Amino acid sequence: MKTILVPANLHLPMYQKLLKENQNQIDVQIISLNSFIYDLKEKQYQILYQYQLRKDIISKSNTYYESMNDLTFLKSCLSFIRWCKLYDIHKFPKDTKKEQDLNEIIQVLYPIDTKENHIKKIEDISSIQILRKPYSDMEMIWIQYLLEHGASYYDTSINQHFEYHTCANSRKEAELICLEILEHDLYANDCFVCTNNESQNQVLAQMMDQYHIPYTFLNTSIYSSIVQDFYMIFDWILNPSLTTFLSMIQLVFPAIYNDMNLYYTNFPENFKNEFHMKDLDYEFNNIIDEYDFNRLKKAEQRIIEWNEEHQEVYDWTIYDFTSICQCIQDRHPFYQQEDVNIYKAIQEVYRQSLPYLNQPSLFLQFIETMEVQQTSSEIKGVLIGSLKDCNAIRSHVFIMGAHTKNFPGIQIHTNLFDEDYIRHTALPSLQERLAFQLDEMKNTLFSIENLYISYAQSDYEGKNYEPSPEIEDWFHKKAEFVNLKESSVNEKMKMEIHPQQANQLFFKNTRFSVSRLESFARCPFSHYLKYGLNLRVPTLDIAMKGTILHSILETLTKKYQKEYVHVDEKEIEMVISHEFDFYRKVYPNQSRWIHEQILEYKEKVILILKQLSYFEEKWHMNIKDEEYHIQKEIEFEDMKLTFTGYIDRIDSSNTSFCIFDYKSSKKELKQDNFQAGLSLQLLTYTIYIEEQEHLHPTGCFYVSLSSPCITDSALKVSYPRSKPGIVEESKLNCFNEFTNQKFINGWAFDGFDNYMDDNSLVGIRKNTPSFSECKEQWNTVINGLLTDMKKGNIQSQISDQSACSLCSFRRVCRNNRQIVAQVSYIDQEEE
Repeated sequence: MKTILVPANLHLPMYQKLLKENQNQIDVQIISLNSFIYDLKEKQYQILYQYQLRKDIISKSNTYYESMNDLTFLKSCLSFIRWCKLYDIHKFPKDTKKEQDLNEIIQVLYPIDTKENHIKKIEDISSIQILRKPYSDMEMIWIQYLLEHGASYYDTSINQHFEYHTCANSRKEAELICLEILEHDLYANDCFVCTNNESQNQVLAQMMDQYHIPYTFLNTSIYSSIVQDFYMIFDWILNPSLTTFLSMIQLVFPAIYNDMNLYYTNFPENFKNEFHMKDLDYEFNNIIDEYDFNRLKKAEQRIIEWNEEHQEVYDWTIYDFTSICQCIQDRHPFYQQEDVNIYKAIQEVYRQSLPYLNQPSLFLQFIETMEVQQTSSEIKGVLIGSLKDCNAIRSHVFIMGAHTKNFPGIQIHTNLFDEDYIRHTALPSLQERLAFQLDEMKNTLFSIENLYISYAQSDYEGKNYEPSPEIEDWFHKKAEFVNLKESSVNEKMKMEIHPQQANQLFFKNTRFSVSRLESFARCPFSHYLKYGLNLRVPTLDIAMKGTILHSILETLTKKYQKEYVHVDEKEIEMVISHEFDFYRKVYPNQSRWIHEQILEYKEKVILILKQLSYFEEKWHMNIKDEEYHIQKEIEFEDMKLTFTGYIDRIDSSNTSFCIFDYKSSKKELKQDNFQAGLSLQLLTYTIYIEEQEHLHPTGCFYVSLSSPCITDSALKVSYPRSKPGIVEESKLNCFNEFTNQKFINGWAFDGFDNYMDDNSLVGIRKNTPSFSECKEQWNTVINGLLTDMKKGNIQSQISDQSACSLCSFRRVCRNNRQIVAQVSYIDQEEE
């Protein structure tokens, strides 16, 4: 009986070819080279464990002593020792320290039994045929031995047709292959495509799906979360910590992960300890939002319930393999054959590792680096494989990505046992090996009946690829460029919703905050996500700090009125400490952080009060109200809308009033921003108070609570004509510059000068409109914003390119934003 040596993954296409040629009758044995040569089914994992156990024999001064626990290192040693055993090599270089250390390790590991110690007795070699394909260094010795003793190559044809093309990129190259198959009316079952990497496989598969060409991958890497499930569980068992626990929960128990991640991120000390929030009720404060508090409390309750049902997760050991498998099976109730193969592979790893689990570091590395290859059990359509599988079984062969970097894909040894090291051994020289590999590739190509080779001129980033000189030399032909054109039309998605839907989303609740209208003017898309779809926006740290400072000032002004700027430090510290009362209950472990925050806020408040003291001395209105709640009603089309908000501070006299709004950063009231709908808050408050209290408005201002940076120069060098000298800067000058910052900015109306002695302390923009003009413009701007909102335009449209940097929805928006000139509703009305 004739025997044909064919790699295991090519058995099916080989049988397919023989059955077709011999009318479904064959008397041939097809076997892989590995099965033909060796009579031992090797247990590779056990060999690597035995290698690791030999670490105790190696001297601790050896450079690679600690590497004996590393799987990659041990695999490199095993691969090199296999190669040496084939050539019966026992002597290794010892000139350098590296070579001496490697020699010690090889001599210790060499005696351990491998399949190379169990070679079959080969008798009738003349009946052996070898499928011509590119073979590796390890296979080189056997290919040459068999050919020298009577074996021959299995060749059925010689090259009759050759095409050589180049395209712009890999996607075009894949499209060209599909067009070649369709335009030449090639039978899919006669086609084989050789690629160079996984990315090319995916591009080719997508293109064949697009052109409805059936295909089968010769080898498929199984990517399954089951492997990760096992790894995360065993990582948690062997390295118990909060980090490994949360990683395991995220993958294996995703339903509870969000709760655990939220809770243990805030309270890592509670992991495996008592829970503390179940007896707490929410108390109003300016640090912890009620929504966030309830989330934490509910998360704690769900974790407690989950722990009662899954106590075994905390008690697992590495020997509870059955329980772990059952847990993972419950997570994957609907399985496929690939999942079964994964389970079998992991079970085999565990079975071979079981005697060595008292030192489980290698076992975890086995699971982490596991790659399960699956050979197709059924072949239909175009066969897709790698360049090392290139052969003449099918009559039409396409080689994809054949540029200099990938073709002919010769094997050169690097890393630990590199070519420099091999050069000092009795192994075949680099020249011999390269000549063998090139001959195998060349002869394989010339044995293919119809050969199509192509390469991309550049990658997707624009890096150029050069043509392979071997192809041009062997076939005496240069690549022909094929230009596959496609549509150049690229339309951006238009963001809009139907006016009826806009009405249901935006006007379902007729109560509007002023900041909501400003949000729409700033970016309609952000407004749609926040107020239309009600997506929650995380609170920024700077906003929380502003709220706390605001609350401290409110507390002091309520108690001391205008004398609040002269409160002593102990009183300030007590007020600040009170702000953190509820935070202490929720975060009992944060006492040190709270103390640092109190000191930090104390310094900030002292500086703010020093600034405000200059203003209060020159300002002659009394504090009338704080946190004043407004509800301003307006009519819009057929609806009655109510604008709501809180005025931070209202100062008044018998006839007049002034509005102040605290801000955590420096902010100015600009006319352009007001007319574009970006600064409506102060004017809305002012108009409301004027209508309700019948007092005369003298101004509306932002009060910045931020602490500006002032340059503090230690010294100045003076260069007089006679003698140079050093002049010390006065600290008082620096402090005066700080306190004289115009941290109060806004608009002043008629009568403001009657209550302010020194206007230099306040930033007032020139040519500001009168209050009557503001009221008229305010109505125009409000109606314009509401009209645009009702139309349903939700396009991401901004006038400031930096506006997206702090937006919580920038990842959702992606590339749909449009930079436009700032809109003025006043100008639109005039037009």
